[in-house]
Amino acid sequence: MLLAFHERLLQQRFDLFTSNGMLLALTSLSLLSDTSAQSQQQIPTGTWRSHLSYKNAQICEASTRFVYSASENGFWRTNDFGETWYPANRGYNVTQFYGIAFDSEGAVMGGAQDSGTSYNDHSLSTFKEFREVNGGDGFACEISFYNPKVMFSSVYYNSISRSGDRGYTRSSFVPSFPSSYDPAGTEGSIHPFVTSYALAEYYDLNSEDSVLFVATKNYAAGTTIKIASKATGDSMTYTTPTALYFDDTLEYDPSLTTTDYTCVNTLNGQTVYLGNYP
Repeated sequence: MLLAFHERLLQQRFDLFTSNGMLLALTSLSLLSDTSAQSQQQIPTGTWRSHLSYKNAQICEASTRFVYSASENGFWRTNDFGETWYPANRGYNVTQFYGIAFDSEGAVMGGAQDSGTSYNDHSLSTFKEFREVNGGDGFACEISFYNPKVMFSSVYYNSISRSGDRGYTRSSFVPSFPSSYDPAGTEGSIHPFVTSYALAEYYDLNSEDSVLFVATKNYAAGTTIKIASKATGDSMTYTTPTALYFDDTLEYDPSLTTTDYTCVNTLNGQTVYLGNYP
């Protein structure tokens, strides 16, 4: 499509590559200052395989200097024939999301095409303001319902990141893939361009990070002890680094005590606790 204004031409040139009828790439949107191909200015749109970055371009009828272009992130405007572009959405919000997530406190997160992964816990200037927690093409994302500080984000080819501080920092999280797979993030491998996954959480008050074990008999150092899990009933094994004795632990029952005895040192006013006695 060619649109003429004065001695300048806006050429919306789509370099398309298809396979079996599927669009694979759009490489450029070109702006021409005259009719010669040598003078065209390339406005890069990327070479993504499955989406168009630039959807359309039109000249503003009110002025010959204004050009508007529509992309997946809304409208863009140039006042200098493509030298610079800036957003011209004027309140219009548009983002193409591959994945969204929310937590038990009302925070939301979304992985968006070309726009990374953004998080909103409604603590910023406005309820519509988001904070970026990952870049690139944002895909599937998840937030823990039981610990909202824990979240997962992703980019292409199964590259997944995990954060424990609401996305301020993140580290790579690599699932257990078969040994024949290329590393996660490898382009052109078995990993798909669009990363998809789901967070499954199992909440049980009996499932804890640590287990209190009180010895009921003596154990020599190096003894393997089987301890039952209160959550599943399965046995966990623990090898004692030192000897354990059943009388190492004192069980205190406050119901057996009735009086807390103290005395006051008259020289310095310090209260001395003498203990509890029936």
